[in-house]
Amino acid sequence: MKLDRFQVVVNNVNHEDPLNSAIRSENIVKQIEDLVEVIRDDIAKNNAIVEEKNALSKRQQPQSALPSSAVMPITSSAVKQEHRNDQLGCLEKKTCDSNGGDEDLDFVRREDLVVYSQLQAELRQYEANTVAFSGDLSLKTLRFELQKAVLHPVNEISDQSGQHLQDKLDRLRSLLQGNAVHVGSRMVRATEHPGGLEYCTNLLARRLVAQGEDQVNVNPKAAFPIAAIITELWLEFPVFGRLVLAHFYRQCPYLVPYYLPQQEGQSNEDYYKSLGYRYSSGKVEQQPTYLKRMSGVVRLYAAVLISLPRRNQPHPHGLEHAWRYLAALLNLSPRNDITAAILVEFLTVAGSAMSKEYGKQFQKLLHLICTEYFTMIRNVTPKGSGGGPVTRLEEFLHESITKGGISAPAGQLFPRFW
Repeated sequence: MKLDRFQVVVNNVNHEDPLNSAIRSENIVKQIEDLVEVIRDDIAKNNAIVEEKNALSKRQQPQSALPSSAVMPITSSAVKQEHRNDQLGCLEKKTCDSNGGDEDLDFVRREDLVVYSQLQAELRQYEANTVAFSGDLSLKTLRFELQKAVLHPVNEISDQSGQHLQDKLDRLRSLLQGNAVHVGSRMVRATEHPGGLEYCTNLLARRLVAQGEDQVNVNPKAAFPIAAIITELWLEFPVFGRLVLAHFYRQCPYLVPYYLPQQEGQSNEDYYKSLGYRYSSGKVEQQPTYLKRMSGVVRLYAAVLISLPRRNQPHPHGLEHAWRYLAALLNLSPRNDITAAILVEFLTVAGSAMSKEYGKQFQKLLHLICTEYFTMIRNVTPKGSGGGPVTRLEEFLHESITKGGISAPAGQLFPRFW
């Protein structure tokens, strides 16, 4: 019987329009890849828990029972995270102690570091609260269904139509409300087991932010429907919103803005990973690839800031945060490549809305960028390096001056789109 049903599906697909069939196949492949990634994350978390328990058990045994040669190094991800937390705490203390706590460091403002630290602490605690649910083997089927309930609508978000976008919002909202939702032919509810709703909320926040790297990186216009969904859910579920912001900051610390310094004793690989670089077979990714991914995350974040909530509701994280971010960024010394890359992406998306909202004040800020700050960026750009991001920023600023303003970003949803 299973074979017969499979054959019917194959026959139906084969008689579809080739273009629709190809699109459906791509969606299926993407969903499978996302599910595999989530499952790998669960496995990694479970392995870390087991490693930590084993290490704790060994430490609790009497020293006489363990010869020195049998003592194994502790390498669990939880212990590494604790080490990073200690380093972060040291940074906070250094910042607060500097000149009585009034002077900022050159890589982050004191108040921004406090916000960043609070959000990351909340995220770690939230993730810790879902460990029991994530690691329970008896809940494997439920987790798999909930993953699909999150990933399917997330991967289908687009500006195809207002009705299409509304459908994705309704499905995700219903899931976070604890209602039963369709997953294929089944109905599943996040509240079926303790920890399930928290698991779904964090997974949804993480996957939406990851779309900056996966989708927006390839299709810049995709930022706006995704941002619209984030904004609407943020309005209704404030905890989800804080998780989204925490994941944005974890994925791209430059959005704080925070130029993470390398700590004493920190390996190059750990340091670059903290900046968002990816490693494959022990090799760090190429700089252009990294810059493009980070630009996608910045574009998505900026799209959230300018997204227009429906029914004239106040924005949960709107243009005032765009102003705060830009002012904070300009008060830090620029870094090679990354500062120009994130600045041009941020201004491309949020510049027009900021100009309308803040008028002459924004023009003064833009003038500062065009003159003093751009010179600072040039000074930190090595000669002969090509300076791709710097060139793009220069062209963007020149075009803005020539046109007398910044154009609205391509792909932005119009006010009554849905």
